[in-house]
Amino acid sequence: MNRISWDWNPGVAVGPFQFGSDAGDVIARFGLRKLEPDCFSAFWDSYEIPDCESSISVEDNKIASVECYDHLYHKSKDILSLDISHARSILGPETKSEVHPYVEGILVVYYDDLGLTLFVDGERIESATCNERQTEQI
Repeated sequence: MNRISWDWNPGVAVGPFQFGSDAGDVIARFGLRKLEPDCFSAFWDSYEIPDCESSISVEDNKIASVECYDHLYHKSKDILSLDISHARSILGPETKSEVHPYVEGILVVYYDDLGLTLFVDGERIESATCNERQTEQI
């Protein structure tokens, strides 16, 4: 049975997956299985979360992001169960949005200040990538 918390602390963590923390601890704790790389030039490793469609990405042995396909709770709402207009009413205006460069019909909505990227099909949020907040470097 899946006992992962999907509570999102923007820019900090999704449940037990804290961005920038040692990945070895959660890999062992949850029995995560390493996935084949998405592309041959990948500089990260991805790990499948058991009994979930979601995964984590690891760079330099640190948790870099969580790819959420199952749930993502914020302010008692599952972001992945909302349409994009409802999500915008909770999250505020996005940093930018664009048509996905490789997947037809998918809109990519970025919230850099929250460390959140939403993938939207029509009006429905299909998945989210959560990571550390992206702040502009001066």
